[in-house]
Amino acid sequence: MSVQPIRPGFTGVFTALVTPMRPSASDGDVPEIDEAGLAALVEAQLAGGVTGLVACGTTGEAATMSAAEQGRVIRVVVEAARR
Repeated sequence: MSVQPIRPGFTGVFTALVTPMRPSASDGDVPEIDEAGLAALVEAQLAGGVTGLVACGTTGEAATMSAAEQGRVIRVVVEAARR
């Protein structure tokens, strides 16, 4: 049985990533992105054979993050995936 892509170029397994958070260094009550944890998550997903990553999806914490935070998450994911 052949798998047909929904759109050309999008095949395989894509996972929706959680965004690891940690207490802020400046204000412990406000969480900030755990960039090292996010990069490690990306590396683990790719090592496990995932072919695509979804950062800041519609069902996760992205709805509560600022545009700047979402941009940073996307940059961290892209940088980690390119390693």
